[in-house]
Amino acid sequence: MSKITTTFDFDNVACNIRPSYESEDDHDTHDFSILNPIMKIFKDGNAKWVKDTKLAKDIENWLATHKIAPKYLFELLLDKHGVEPENADVACLLALLYYNGLGAEKSGKKAFKMLKEIAQKGDSFAAIQLGCCYEIGIGTTQDEFEAFYWYSKSAKSDFAGGYWYMAACYEQGVGTKQNYKSAVQYYQKSLDMGCFPAALYLAKCYRSGIGVDQDITKAFYLTLKATRCQFGGAYTETGRYYSCGRATTKDVHKAIRFFHLGIENEDDEAYGQIVKLFYPLIVG
Repeated sequence: MSKITTTFDFDNVACNIRPSYESEDDHDTHDFSILNPIMKIFKDGNAKWVKDTKLAKDIENWLATHKIAPKYLFELLLDKHGVEPENADVACLLALLYYNGLGAEKSGKKAFKMLKEIAQKGDSFAAIQLGCCYEIGIGTTQDEFEAFYWYSKSAKSDFAGGYWYMAACYEQGVGTKQNYKSAVQYYQKSLDMGCFPAALYLAKCYRSGIGVDQDITKAFYLTLKATRCQFGGAYTETGRYYSCGRATTKDVHKAIRFFHLGIENEDDEAYGQIVKLFYPLIVG
């Protein structure tokens, strides 16, 4: 099952940035307000599962810009977790740091343990990341059935991300019997709750007639809707519609604009689409 990144509606976290520090040794006491902007990066990031090197890199870059040592962030989170063990955001961010070795020794097992503890207490967000650990085999034995179980736990709590992962499982037959109609149903539920990346995968179903009647026009508008989350693949796919004039008026200028947005948002396929668009002009 290919990993998909999601965007959820979280409350904005105020960026109350205190003076920066050269290293953790420069702090006499822990300043928990530093966690505010870090949590905002974590929550605003598209990727919502533990194995995400880009999100970890964004956090690392922010720390470097503000001259804060990664180890200090890690110690802050450990202290915060000690004071607020029920805080799922802190636990999930700690898991991400453990997995990527940011400010701590890299450990998939510790990431898994951290997520499992909070997921077993009923947190839907942690349940998704725990499901990913089981699906990929992070810190535990790979088990697609256990992954499906935790994705379904998240979905049962009416969580947008849980619906998305349930849809992907049904579409690809991960931990359950392949069922395209159920995949469409859960993608739609996820989208209805504001998870715009789900629109891209729902669009694929409509484009190919998988689990639903084929409808190219609806596929186009769903793909366009998916660009709201600044998902690179959505920009590239929208550009393809404009480049060939499928379900919309052909518009090379719009196609180029969307391909460039795809490149800016790190979708490698966008490069190939740009080359494909200009190659006839170069050789002709």
